[in-house]
Amino acid sequence: MSARPPLEQYLRRATRGLSRPQRLKVRAELEEHILERAWAAQCAGLNEDQALQAALDTLGDAGQVRRGLQAVHVAPQLWRWSALTLLLGAVTLFPTLTAAQVPVLNSFPTLACLADTRACLPSAGWLNVDSLTVALRQLGVTVRPVNAASGAALQLVFPGSRAVTVPTSQNLGRSPDQITSSRFLSSNALVYLLAEQSGLPVSLEGWINPQLRVGTTKLTLGTAATPFEAYGLYTGALLEGLRRSAPPMPGVTLHWARGPISPFTLEERHTLQVSDTPGTVYGLLTRDPSGGLYLDAAPVDGKGQVTLTALWKDILFVPRLADVEQLIPPRQPLGQQKYALLLRLTGRVDPAVPNVQATVPSGVRSIADR
Repeated sequence: MSARPPLEQYLRRATRGLSRPQRLKVRAELEEHILERAWAAQCAGLNEDQALQAALDTLGDAGQVRRGLQAVHVAPQLWRWSALTLLLGAVTLFPTLTAAQVPVLNSFPTLACLADTRACLPSAGWLNVDSLTVALRQLGVTVRPVNAASGAALQLVFPGSRAVTVPTSQNLGRSPDQITSSRFLSSNALVYLLAEQSGLPVSLEGWINPQLRVGTTKLTLGTAATPFEAYGLYTGALLEGLRRSAPPMPGVTLHWARGPISPFTLEERHTLQVSDTPGTVYGLLTRDPSGGLYLDAAPVDGKGQVTLTALWKDILFVPRLADVEQLIPPRQPLGQQKYALLLRLTGRVDPAVPNVQATVPSGVRSIADR
């Protein structure tokens, strides 16, 4: 197969100045490495042209590569190794990428969903183990299949991290068509096990196709072809923040606005002015009629506003995480007005720093605008 123009140009520049036999040998090895790297980038979510360009970018300037090859050429006694292998060790020709993408299924993968992702209903995000493995290894992450106490799992070691074991499954639901031949793992499990066990700073950024950062490694969850909305990840982050920082509330049930089973349909929409950076994620915690708690999450828009739902038209904000107990009867005020807690996510999800802050929007009261 003939090389494509950008690749052909790069190969010609990188091997210029070598003798013809050496040029042919090194060119073949170099082309093979570039195409392998490009294939891995395609598996991680890039299209063919983007993948090839990413592979070339990781090599660096073709002139620098040529100088390294010529340095090898003038030391004939070293040619018992291939020139390219020596250069890889000498000048780090192929550094590990620091960012990659992985597709996410937006629901339990039923047979219909696996055949056509448009058949998926919004729910938890599921990662195909094979696709995730390709993307993580491209980032320099060690990935090993293991058998944990709970069954099959992946053991992950990010650069500088402790080992993290994440369970995988073929049975992702209760019906027979949710048992698959492939293995998947939950995006929530991946994020929060990394946060708890890796020993590195872990953060989330972005609402559609969010970027998960573990230390210096960046993995985008979702692709342009299979966009992933991170509602479930951020509601999980809010709940984890409450667990760490708010008073315990044993026996209190919680529902969320987009939960798979919600008995509530009379939701009230509240548009709140927070004047924060667009994309910052907020959560709204209120009580539900059964005496439990009700949670919604959304990002700030370009006007500094965030729109969240509650089950009450008239809400009054409490200012501290410690005030969460006021949301539960009998501490609620009489009448139709109810207490609410507005939560701001910092982006961090590891336990080294607080990941959620209580805040009050412009005006301590909100009347629903629906």
